[in-house]
Parts: sequence; C-alpha cells; structure tokens
Amino acid sequence: MYAARAYIMQLIGGVLLPNNTSNRVHLKYLPLLEDFSRAGSYSWGPAVLAALYYELYRATKHGFLWMPYSAVNIATLIPQRVHAEARMWCINTPVLNFSTVEWYNGDRVM
Repeated sequence: MYAARAYIMQLIGGVLLPNNTSNRVHLKYLPLLEDFSRAGSYSWGPAVLAALYYELYRATKHGFLWMPYSAVNIATLIPQRVHAEARMWCINTPVLNFSTVEWYNGDRVM
C-alpha cells in the first residue's frame, strides 16, 4: 500500500498535476490517497483540466484567450442533440481546488 501511494503521488506530481520544480509533489494531495476505496470516486479529470487551464492562463502574456467556434462549417458539425440540454453544461460556476477558487465560464466556449 505504501508503494502504491508513492507511485500514485509520483503520477500526480510528475504527470497529472506537475509544478514548476518537476521533482516535488505538494502534500495537499496525500490525504486524497488515505483511503483507496474513496480515491477512485474523486473527479480527477476536472482537477487536471483546471490545472491545465491555470497553467495556460499563466503562460500567456494577457491570459488565456478563449476562442469560440465561429466558422459556420464547424458549428454545423455539432449534432443538434448536444444543444438540447445546453443549460446543463453551459454554466458559470466556481471550481474549487483545495484553497483555490476560480470561476469557470462555460458560456465562453462551445
């Protein structure tokens, strides 16, 4: 179990959510691996996407620039059933990552 936790911590710090040192993992992730039966129920994907968004935002001079699909030929490729429940996925909501709160603006992209 200790080796599995160490390996997962290495994956978190080196692959999924790396920082600028590339050799350290923040200890805030350690409690997430305390109970393996609960660790699988966490939404790791959104956490990785939030970290990617944060890094992209920091990497550009004026922040990350969202560019919605504007070309007509691209917009027509999106099936109509996707737009049927747009109110469910096109929202503005806070994204919580431990002590960090950032707003996700779903209406900025398609």
